[in-house]
This record gives sequence, structure tokens and C-alpha cells, in this order.
Amino acid sequence: KALGAALLVSTGDPDKIAKSVSTLEALVDKNPEEPDWHFKLARALEAKGDLNNARAQFLEAIRRSPNSLPPRIALALLTQAMGDYKATLQYADEILQLAPKITSVKVLRAASLMHLGSNAQAHTELAVLEKASPGDPEVQLQLAAMDLQDKKFRNAEGRFRTLLQTRPGDGRPLAGLVETLVADNRPGQAISLLQDVLKRAPNAIAVRGLLARTAVQSGKFD
Repeated sequence: KALGAALLVSTGDPDKIAKSVSTLEALVDKNPEEPDWHFKLARALEAKGDLNNARAQFLEAIRRSPNSLPPRIALALLTQAMGDYKATLQYADEILQLAPKITSVKVLRAASLMHLGSNAQAHTELAVLEKASPGDPEVQLQLAAMDLQDKKFRNAEGRFRTLLQTRPGDGRPLAGLVETLVADNRPGQAISLLQDVLKRAPNAIAVRGLLARTAVQSGKFD
């Protein structure tokens, strides 16, 4: 039942996700000592958009299996999505105590530091990561975000453009590049870029939404 419910979540269908939540809640009630069911329930609640309860279930899974990494990593990512960067930093540090070599968690830690205003420390940690893994896309993405925050627009643009070429299926470099161009008072270039992307992928709904938001933001409605 737990596996079937987890598979329902992967469909992305709201009705199936709701069914998955109900099934997993029943399993958790029946056997609350099983950490994996709490973890799967948290995933289902997250997919449903019930982030606070998802967070509670991730914590319950961790409480019952303290050395398990998947719920800890999922919780860190969830709190980042919720904008609770102080908690993300705490959870990232806890993960790194258990597994010190996970680069993605180190990047998550650096991103949290940046959002909390500790830019110098974030820069230092990202520089170490870039030296150790110069081609790591997550490191490069965070470095680009820091360049954008520091108003180093050309540096940010270069990183985002490189990522856009090497990771065409990842929407974050495109969104970052558009944000950079707009911040650098080049909204026309941002709009032209998005229009070119839509010519190649006319059914890209996310890109259409980004184009609409960029046009509204820049006052260009043609």
C-alpha cells in the first residue's frame, strides 16, 4: 500500500495525490513506529501543498530514524522552499555532520548563508566548492545567484548562459538570466531571449508565464 501510494504522488494528479495522503495517513496511524511511512506521507503532503504538515512528518521520520539522510535532505529543501533559511542552515549542518562530503548540501548551506546576509562566508564556502568541483552545475548556479545579488551582472550573465547551454532542461538558468537582464536594465533582451526559447518550444507553459511576468514588470506588452 505504501509503495502504491507513493507512486500516486509521482503522477502529479491532485486527486491521486489526495488519495495517496489518505492511504499513507491510515498506514501511519496503524504503525506510527515505521519511519519510512512518515517520510512517504511527508512527500505526499508536500506534493499536495500542505507544507507545514509535510515538515512535521519529515521531522517525525527523522526522530524515528536519526541517521537516515533522505528525510533530512528533503526537510532542508522544503524549508528552503518555504523561505525559512535559518532552519535550512541548521538542517544542512546536521546533515553534514553525518555525511560531510555531500556537495549539494554544502551548496544549500551556502545559499542559506547568502539569504541570511552572511555573504562573505557564503562567498568563501562557494569558492572552496568551485575549486573542488569547477564544473558542478549547482555550485555554478549559486555563484551566479551571488553575482546577481552583488550586482555583478556580466559575471552572473556569463554563468547563467553557460548553464543554459549545458542544462537545457533546467528552468533555473533561464529564469536567472532573465532576472539578471532585467536587473541590468536590459528587459528588451530578456523578452527577446524568452521569445526565442518559445519559438523552439512553443508549448513551454513555464516560459510563457515567465515572458508574461517579464513583460508586465518592464511595461512591454507588445
